[in-house]
Amino acid sequence: MPQPNVVSFTSLISRYVSTARPDTALWLFGRMFDSLVLPNEFTFATVINACSTLADLETSKKIHARIEISGVQKNLVVCSSLVDMYGKYNDVGGARRVFDLMGGGNVVSWTSMIAAYA
Repeated sequence: MPQPNVVSFTSLISRYVSTARPDTALWLFGRMFDSLVLPNEFTFATVINACSTLADLETSKKIHARIEISGVQKNLVVCSSLVDMYGKYNDVGGARRVFDLMGGGNVVSWTSMIAAYA
């Protein structure tokens, strides 16, 4: 890409996740920072999905830390993705912490939280 931006990176990352290549999606996410392009809430939600697919808790926690640093930790889409991710790892405590910090959820986050308890 001659001049990559957050939209082009997020689109490519999303495509890699949807074509069952989450490892490539995470690699590309790392390249974003090398290109000095900062992720947005949609990028983070997509990358969280890639982590969930790989069942890579360590990487997931690193992504969660980046979310906290970036300032999008209260975004409903990002939080719902995090609740779902922690639920898939059977980390009900982690899912509940994110859910409680959301300050209100939607059908997706409530469903993810209920599934975490199931």
